[in-house]
Amino acid sequence: MNPSTQRFLNIFNIIKIENIPCASPSLLLMQLNGTCYHKFECDQLGGIAVDTCAGGFGVCCVFQFGCGGTTNQLVSYFKNPEYPAASKTRLLCTFTVELFQDVNQVFIEFLFFELKAPTDGSCVDDQFIVAGQSSNNLIPVLCGINSGQHVYVDVESSLDKKLYLSILAATSDSRAFNIRVSQVQGVNGQAPQNCLQYHKDQNGIIQTFNYDDVSEIIEVRQPTYFLKEDLFYLQSDNKPLLDYSKEQQTNVTLTFSSK
Repeated sequence: MNPSTQRFLNIFNIIKIENIPCASPSLLLMQLNGTCYHKFECDQLGGIAVDTCAGGFGVCCVFQFGCGGTTNQLVSYFKNPEYPAASKTRLLCTFTVELFQDVNQVFIEFLFFELKAPTDGSCVDDQFIVAGQSSNNLIPVLCGINSGQHVYVDVESSLDKKLYLSILAATSDSRAFNIRVSQVQGVNGQAPQNCLQYHKDQNGIIQTFNYDDVSEIIEVRQPTYFLKEDLFYLQSDNKPLLDYSKEQQTNVTLTFSSK
């Protein structure tokens, strides 16, 4: 063991840093979520330091993975090989999440997600598949454009405490993805069980998966398919449970409320 490594180990014995969630400064193009570590430990784990934490004694360490990656971190990012550029080759891409023993739910955010569109409502050429979750919590196969969407995955009864995210692409068309995967610890951040999406804000937009037809990397598409979702909302005191407004391409808004 060389002297510099010995010095780092001595620091670890003196300063204990709690590995709690952290985030990059909001002035960055996109805020990145990570975990607080010693700088040396972050480097050893293959992470990227994006800010300081623990009063300056630690760094906010972000973990990014590509095809074939495996993570045991609370927050990780799964990207296509050329991201932020598009991949233009066939892909058989799997990302493995090793789950903490006390984690019963995983939050998947599609920060950027553009695959090839469905054919007659079915994902044929491109597919995003989730496996390893609880048997009663099946996630639909996704494709097309889903940037900004999210899903919650129940993993309480996962057999080997691992979750597998796979991207299958059968053609050389352009596609790109950047997916944030967060292991939810404690009940405060969890969605109701068997809930595909969970919206906590009083205002927002809901839409079917694959609905967008505005692409940054591939051709414009006009989808004619819809997908049934189980959506849950957090009700505020003295407020109606839901208040919808339907947006149309003609910019005419039709409003209706649930009882």
